[in-house]
Amino acid sequence: MVRIGVIGCGKIAQTRHLPEYAGNKDCKIIGVYDLNFERASEIASQYDATAYSSVEELLADQQIDAVSICVANNAHAEISIQALNCGKHVLCESPLTLDEKQTMELFELAKSKNLILMEAIKTAYATAYRRLLLLVKSGKIGDIVSVDATCTSLKNNDNDWPGIYEWGPTALLPVLQMLGSNCKDYRIVSHIDKNTQLDNFTKIDFLYEHSVASIKVGDGVKSEGQLIISGTKAYVYVPAPWWKTDYFEIRYENQNNNQRYFYRLEGEGIRHELVSFVKSIENNRYLGNIDIIVTRDITKILNFFEKGIYQKI
Repeated sequence: MVRIGVIGCGKIAQTRHLPEYAGNKDCKIIGVYDLNFERASEIASQYDATAYSSVEELLADQQIDAVSICVANNAHAEISIQALNCGKHVLCESPLTLDEKQTMELFELAKSKNLILMEAIKTAYATAYRRLLLLVKSGKIGDIVSVDATCTSLKNNDNDWPGIYEWGPTALLPVLQMLGSNCKDYRIVSHIDKNTQLDNFTKIDFLYEHSVASIKVGDGVKSEGQLIISGTKAYVYVPAPWWKTDYFEIRYENQNNNQRYFYRLEGEGIRHELVSFVKSIENNRYLGNIDIIVTRDITKILNFFEKGIYQKI
């Protein structure tokens, strides 16, 4: 059994992560930490766990084998480093860091400590998405010419970081997993909120040797959250919200040949993500659905935004 410490008890952790962890027979919630100690104490009592007053106190607990990091993204790198240096396996929400070099250094640190470091993007573990990826890569729709992904939501008042960091990793996932790392050029355009000075909508266009891609992400601007993959034989259509779908279609020129696929979505992908994390620890080998190179490229692209290399509108 993997004994887990949860760092960050926001709404998503409370409603999605913690229930899934508690429901998995191969792991046990040992402790929780949150900036709001009263909230941490209340949650700890629900799961027969311990509430800690600091990250350092949680990491010092020898009962804890691994940590799940669910805090604001600007704290991911620092806490991951602390956890790995304390001998804890790490499951961290994406983006892992906002610097490509630092991301690779984290994986090297995990390797040197003989520990598992996994980036958490639940979509990568959803059954429908994994099946879609397999079909596309097998040539079911011919050569991939274009990938278009949209992920948006109305403003969450709990968030005080750029919208691209909230949705960017998820939207980038199909682009990087289907078209790879050899992108020739990027173009990033962001709409900046006048009040917060943060982006509430960002569009990134990619140019590859024989294909193109585009992602649209927004935290405060709403659009149709669909995924479309265009091929030389057919195209894939995934209706909104594609990042937690249980259904997609492969559509042909002759509509009579269209194929529909249904897969039950269990735990929005978090359930399978946790299973993969636990199995990686048991086997002492990374078994995640997100290649380390994909994690690196997500960081690389977001770092352009971090450095201000984008056009404002």
